[in-house]
Amino acid sequence: MRGFGASEKLVTRLTDGDILAVIQELKQQAQRGNAAAANVLEYMAYSTCGFAGVNGEGSPSQAQQLLDAHALPAQDAEWIRTAIQEKNTYDKQLVAACQQAMDKKAIEAWVTSFADQGNGASRWLLSRYSSNLSSAFKEQKLMDAADAGYPEAQAFLAHGLMNGTAHLPAAIADDGAGNLLKVAADSLPNAESLLAVCEFKGCPGIEPDIPSAVLHAREAAQKGSFDAITQIGPQPASQLDPDEVAAWNLARAMLSQQGCSYGELSVQWVVSATSILTSSSASDKAKALAEQYWQEYGAQMMANIGCAP
Repeated sequence: MRGFGASEKLVTRLTDGDILAVIQELKQQAQRGNAAAANVLEYMAYSTCGFAGVNGEGSPSQAQQLLDAHALPAQDAEWIRTAIQEKNTYDKQLVAACQQAMDKKAIEAWVTSFADQGNGASRWLLSRYSSNLSSAFKEQKLMDAADAGYPEAQAFLAHGLMNGTAHLPAAIADDGAGNLLKVAADSLPNAESLLAVCEFKGCPGIEPDIPSAVLHAREAAQKGSFDAITQIGPQPASQLDPDEVAAWNLARAMLSQQGCSYGELSVQWVVSATSILTSSSASDKAKALAEQYWQEYGAQMMANIGCAP
């Protein structure tokens, strides 16, 4: 939600359960012409509320998590069960507030109006959640959002251009993909991680540049995005010290151990984090580096993935 303009205070209020009041205030702000309020409402209506409604108590995914928890040590299993119970209670409150106060048609009308005025985030949201199911409409909104400078749209479009799922005129597609990704990487850790991988192996519009790839992979890891460092690091061409690569893997596990990870809470990432942190395979140097990384970048990692301490 921060990417759509939500303040820290608003996020905290939602987290603390003041959901209905927040929704009502956002609606009032959107009616008065506040684009950020409309965009947050749109995201909540289609992502936050929808996800809570289908992955809550009694869902197959949750049943599997509870089943998997039996394989954990008693303390970890109890932690998972407690976390899931707390999540269920919150999700019920969230779904009830959404059903009571959300009007998707009205929200989309506000977002459409702001998109027409050039708001990049509004255009991005329409490309993802619009009731207009035309693929041409959504692809156009995606390109409009990227053109307006919205980083998420730039990164998403660049990735689509590179893997063939999005299209631009042939004369500009290759250069366009590379340029979009480079711009998005200035503000998005996951885009910088993707840029690093592209610089390592070469991508449309991006020539191989291993020193730059390593630099961006490290910077992305410092911000909480580890995909590039784990892909590039083990490759001989990266010339990275294996202890450094192992240290970043340990730092990622530390992040997960704090309850901070991309995606849904799962037994799998609890098990993975515990296994990595208790393994005897890491050298003393790697462990020392991991502690150093955590002290220097831990707070930044948590903040960048929406899990500020």
